[in-house]
Amino acid sequence: MSQLSFFDVDLSQPVKIPSPIISGSPSKIDTKTDKTAEKATLTTANTQSKRDFHTEFILLFNQTARYHSRVEVFRDFIHIAAISLENSVKQCPELEQTYFNVIARYERADLDAFAKLLALCVNALD
Repeated sequence: MSQLSFFDVDLSQPVKIPSPIISGSPSKIDTKTDKTAEKATLTTANTQSKRDFHTEFILLFNQTARYHSRVEVFRDFIHIAAISLENSVKQCPELEQTYFNVIARYERADLDAFAKLLALCVNALD
């Protein structure tokens, strides 16, 4: 059974936008449509797709909380990331307490790294 991974997505290719369909004679081309298509192409071509989020994630993860096992750090990262996402929508005091119990075992620098790791995941998915 294969697993689907967002790290397998090729973000290096720019998004292709179909050119607008222009009806009528060539002398009556709507310049507003041309400018809109050009603007859309410029905004999509200027993405952060050149970054290798997988490598950045692995490098940062390996530097995070070296005083715990990698399995424990990854489990705690996933746990607090999920609690953070859920609590942003629906506040739950029990989950909040679990969150504080987990983060109490980490130094401030490692908690900052957890936030960066979550941002790398979000950027990779974007």
